[in-house]
Amino acid sequence: MIEKGNFEAGKLLLLQNANFEEANSQTLCAALYLSVAYKALGEPNEAEKYIRFVDKNVEVLDLDEKVLYDRIKEKKRQPS
Repeated sequence: MIEKGNFEAGKLLLLQNANFEEANSQTLCAALYLSVAYKALGEPNEAEKYIRFVDKNVEVLDLDEKVLYDRIKEKKRQPS
């Protein structure tokens, strides 16, 4: 949903279904997409909160998830 621009709906879905108490593949991917959604929705502090969760647990990411992480971090550096 978030990749298609449905930021609000995607955000709500991820928030309802992800438990951020534990860093695993599911929660880290959810956090990556939440950072994208919150940035697009004009909430940079929330976006930063989720990207920090991933930063803190980056070693848990699989190779394909690391590629996604790197892309999102690169986009984050670019001006909106």
